[in-house]
Amino acid sequence: MAFPTSVERSTWLLDQQSSLTHSAGMREFEGPPTKPRHPLKIAILDDYQNVALSIADWSAVAKKAEITVFNDHIDQTDALIERLLPFDVICVMRERTPLRRDVIERLPRLRFIASTGSRNISIDIAAANERGILVANTGYRSTPTVELTWALILASVRHLVGENDSIRNGGWQTSIGHELDGRVLGVLGLGNVGGEVARIGRAFGMKIFAWSQNLTAKAAAAAGAELVTKGELFPAIGHLDHPPHPERAHPRSRRRLRAGAHEAHGAVGQHVARPDRR
Repeated sequence: MAFPTSVERSTWLLDQQSSLTHSAGMREFEGPPTKPRHPLKIAILDDYQNVALSIADWSAVAKKAEITVFNDHIDQTDALIERLLPFDVICVMRERTPLRRDVIERLPRLRFIASTGSRNISIDIAAANERGILVANTGYRSTPTVELTWALILASVRHLVGENDSIRNGGWQTSIGHELDGRVLGVLGLGNVGGEVARIGRAFGMKIFAWSQNLTAKAAAAAGAELVTKGELFPAIGHLDHPPHPERAHPRSRRRLRAGAHEAHGAVGQHVARPDRR
């Protein structure tokens, strides 16, 4: 079954016309939830750039529901619950506000959660299922993350921020950048994003080291990478890229990086540049 966009899903929720296969585990519901007696209220969380309503057509939804956009972020659980209590639908941005069990169970009006991205590990799907709350995800494009990854790596090794500040403050060049050719790029998780980051690294003449819990030597070789152990990866690399899974890059592992490394954080990645060659 092909899923529509989040806005289309919200329209479905409003129209109450058909059943939906749950995006998490493909759970089938016999029919839509009972139509609420109060006006439907939708919350969009963590829209820092204030762009959510401009990058999709919400007109059909806006005719039948009240949409509230929050541009700030709340960390405190009680304050978050107080904010979300009036809403039937919550739209979250991936890896921003987590919807844990202790939050979901205290939101009696909540009936539908929509999240950006193909998955969101910060939503407690089991807790939502137990309460009959639908959870849906949008699609995503990996190219922005890949491009940002390389913007950060290049800015790091070429000291672009510091040099730009120096020029703007009336100074001149203060450092010498480093070449990528001949260096090592480490990739934790050689998937859609990691594979593209590795491909561009090869175009720069870099050697690719890769590791993940399920990566095989054959799969690594097919992507032009060399499979190494996690213990070997951190001391050897010049640049590190990994998806947002905390178990893949524990702080203790990152302390194994050599002195003089440069670290930059991307949308769903992390990259470390080591000045010396390998």
